[in-house]
Amino acid sequence: MYIIISSEEKISTFANNYNRFKTLCKFVNNENKYNSLIDYENSSYESYFAVKLNRKVSIKANDYINEKMEKKECVKTNTAITFFYRCIEILKDYRDKDLPLMNRDVWKKEQILFINPTNIFRNNLDFSSIKHESIKLTIKEFCRYELTVKKNNTVTKTLGYIKTFTEWLYDYDSKIEYLSQLNRDIMERFFLYLRIESGCSDYYTNRCILALKEFFETLQLLELKNIPEKTLIIPNDYNFKSKKESKYFTDEEARNITNVMKYMTKTDAKIVFCLKTLGCRISEVLNLTPSQIIKDDDGGYSLNIYQKKVNREYLKPIEKQTAAILFSEINRNKKRFGIEPKYIFLTDNNTPILYDAFVQRINKVFYEHKVKNKDDNLLRFQTHRFRATVATNLINSGYGAKETAKLLGHSNLSSLTHYIHIHDETVLKQLAPRLAKDDALIRNIDLMGKNASIEPTEKNVGVPLCNGWCTRDVSSLGTCKKANACLSCGLFKSSIEYLNNYEMILGSKHRVFYG
Repeated sequence: MYIIISSEEKISTFANNYNRFKTLCKFVNNENKYNSLIDYENSSYESYFAVKLNRKVSIKANDYINEKMEKKECVKTNTAITFFYRCIEILKDYRDKDLPLMNRDVWKKEQILFINPTNIFRNNLDFSSIKHESIKLTIKEFCRYELTVKKNNTVTKTLGYIKTFTEWLYDYDSKIEYLSQLNRDIMERFFLYLRIESGCSDYYTNRCILALKEFFETLQLLELKNIPEKTLIIPNDYNFKSKKESKYFTDEEARNITNVMKYMTKTDAKIVFCLKTLGCRISEVLNLTPSQIIKDDDGGYSLNIYQKKVNREYLKPIEKQTAAILFSEINRNKKRFGIEPKYIFLTDNNTPILYDAFVQRINKVFYEHKVKNKDDNLLRFQTHRFRATVATNLINSGYGAKETAKLLGHSNLSSLTHYIHIHDETVLKQLAPRLAKDDALIRNIDLMGKNASIEPTEKNVGVPLCNGWCTRDVSSLGTCKKANACLSCGLFKSSIEYLNNYEMILGSKHRVFYG
């Protein structure tokens, strides 16, 4: 209870937890089996809750919209049951506080900090579902090494793929104790399971196989014991499709989103507006603080954006309208809570807005008001598409690649290719001078050979010069800025009668020959 109090929860939450704690005490007194609450982890607390107390173990929550934009019923575990398992976890942490890292089945953020103090923490690393003890130890060694060179969230994803394999392996043959017992036949059976029985997507299947390939190769580099000596995974085992085009909102999709913003909460609508205008990542918008708004010398405003993904800051100019929206939300929170808000966007409980809850609310608006995508299906709200849309609009409006990359906070241009989609009309506009030049050359091909000295009597053949003809199309390319004929210009049409003149200009080492 001391730890629960010290977590700085609200008094109402503490009161509810105190009542849940009393219920838990009644259960322990009724069972009277063990001396530690930890031993009750796999006991019948949920049954006691449902039968003895006649209370629901599961509670129906608000419906949610899934990835296919289908409405699904949501059922959550009763908070009293959740509190029971939370108490057990608190006691486990206290019991294991002096336990060496390699003996722990769950690596918490504070423990990972000892491996790499500069790592970014998002999730714990949980090894408890790995049933082969020796294999589990090898996987821990791998993760400990990976945490020194990679971010915590990357290692978490890789561990998830590895656990998919170990769980299948235990069901396939529980007698396998070491990774050195694996062979090509076992791996092919696992690949078949992934593609046929698991129900996993092709993307997940390929990612899982690649993660295992990296896992085995790293183990060999680390020269650990009881690891595979031969190559178990070959390139033919995974097959990624070519890189997809950048996903951005079309003009029609953008209009559809704007039309339903009036049905969103004021805060949610402002967040969507910022995504549309700033092109920032959703984490950067949700974590914006009032101190990040900086007034420029010219009276304008900029945002000092912190990019958690790359651990870097950059200054982003913003429109006055965007600044006004941000200031209005800050002032609104000041009135609501009576204090200076820590973040610009907050819930009604003065807490930061969570990504999953925000996306779920917007998808509900899209579902209820039938917001359609370009294929006339329900549009799924994906925050990162706003970033791609901003990049695409900037490029197609004439912004250079360097300027666009700077506004998005990219340090190099190669990252930009993931976001932009150049429209056909933009390509045609940028290539117009070159196309006009090529067209002029093609139209004058017959006049560039042996008969080049024939007087140009045909229309649009060229403009007469002192030493030849200029075939430049003035209407599309404009007037040439040079007074003299440029012998290196592709639009200059030479004439055989001026051959001596060309020789004098170019020099004896660069003679021009015709015919």
